[in-house]
Amino acid sequence: MNLYRSYGKINIGLRVVSRRSDGYHNLESVFQEITLCDEILIKKSARGIRIRTDCKAVPVDENNLCYQAYQLLVQHYGLKEGVEIELIKKIPVGSGLGGGSSNAATCLKAFNDIFALGLSRGELIRLGAKIGSDVPFFIVGKSALVKGRGEVIIPIRFLSDYQLLIVFPQVQVSTAFIYKNFEFALTKSKWNVKFEAVISRVTSLDDLSMYFSNDLEQVTSGLYPEIGEVRKEIAESGARFVSLSGSGSAVYGMYPMNVDLEAIRKWFVPRYQVFIAKPII
Repeated sequence: MNLYRSYGKINIGLRVVSRRSDGYHNLESVFQEITLCDEILIKKSARGIRIRTDCKAVPVDENNLCYQAYQLLVQHYGLKEGVEIELIKKIPVGSGLGGGSSNAATCLKAFNDIFALGLSRGELIRLGAKIGSDVPFFIVGKSALVKGRGEVIIPIRFLSDYQLLIVFPQVQVSTAFIYKNFEFALTKSKWNVKFEAVISRVTSLDDLSMYFSNDLEQVTSGLYPEIGEVRKEIAESGARFVSLSGSGSAVYGMYPMNVDLEAIRKWFVPRYQVFIAKPII
């Protein structure tokens, strides 16, 4: 079996720009790939797809995004060979850290190599968009400004000299439910600023809170008060920037490299799942 690492992401700011006619929303966000990752073992088989996982919350049928990635290749490129997949989950389900989308993107790239399909990055991005809004970003990875429904990906150079403490309150948040409860009238974006216009102004962690916020945080924290409590504790621990990732429920803090995050991590461990990570650049 071949081993692939399927990295998570955080959202550094998230603006909900407008509703779309297709029921989705146009967004603007800085996506940052991080070292927290799932592991995916893949090998060829005679036909079909079989998925095993150590996480009970992850489906192993057509509802699994890796399954959907395989089926797309069968439908669009006549793939006849099969695969066996073993998915070892470390990115919590329903955390806003992009685990499922990353798994799908990682499998698309792996299948492209394993079956020598010769698909370009653009073709993989288009396929990924059929699976989910965040999948295209994980085809590209690293740091990117993401716009539209997720299909517009602009690689950027962004802050990299920091470490992350990520706290998962073990509440699984439905992204669709959060957007359903989102009200534009309550949005408190930083002066409704466009992230694209201020990225170049960010030269340190202390600059982030001047320009970046997550429009979904008010909705998610209102529905799940424990998220607000976690956010407060991370801020009090000395983080320079604190935010919900995506629609949550994971909350992260950014710290300078000289901070002892292991000591801070121990404060949260008895109550929550806690991870230490770094940005992938």
